[in-house]
Amino acid sequence: MLIELTIKKFAIIDDIRIPFKKGLSVLTGETGAGKSIIIEAVNLLLGSRSSADLVRTGEQTAELEAFFDIEPDSHAARVLLEQGMDGSEGLIIRRLISDSGKSRVFINSRQSTLDLLKQVTFNLAGISSQHAHQGLLREENHLDILDEFAGTRPGRKEITDLYKTILPLAAKIASLKTKKEEKARQQDLLQFQVDEIEAAAILPDEDEDLDIQRSLLQNAGKIFELVNGGIT
Repeated sequence: MLIELTIKKFAIIDDIRIPFKKGLSVLTGETGAGKSIIIEAVNLLLGSRSSADLVRTGEQTAELEAFFDIEPDSHAARVLLEQGMDGSEGLIIRRLISDSGKSRVFINSRQSTLDLLKQVTFNLAGISSQHAHQGLLREENHLDILDEFAGTRPGRKEITDLYKTILPLAAKIASLKTKKEEKARQQDLLQFQVDEIEAAAILPDEDEDLDIQRSLLQNAGKIFELVNGGIT
């Protein structure tokens, strides 16, 4: 559960710390008091994209931090363990958003990525709105939902690593098959040419004999023409 939320230099909020206790907590106030901004801060700590517009006017950096108490067998604890982080004393998520739009994520004091943040916070907390149920229709959520239901999420990294190992090997096998087929075609062509040469039964020095015969035939033709011309 969410134990404490800290928001600094964010939108209209200067610096607040909100502690939460077990049971139901209700945030109330007039329109514009900042309730939706607090929800937006929680969304960002769960992995939503940031914007430079969210930094308080005149400030360079907004800072958000949340402390969660997590169960040892929870999904968040398993992901932390896979990343070599200890979640036995809880989960601290810190996010810094600069006025340039860039943001940095820290998980248990270690700088991390937005992708890892999304993995850690999957099913950790949920923001429900009027159309929140439509997220079930988004294809990019289906695999996460299925893995979470089946309890197969811990094996995803192992499968990903195996896939990355197999993929180049499969490409190499395909390349070798292509080369083998090309060599077979070349071998067939060379064998065809050999068969033609053998069928021609060419004798040694046959080209010279053929040149002599061609010269004799050419001379015989000329003699025949001269003889026929003399008779006429």
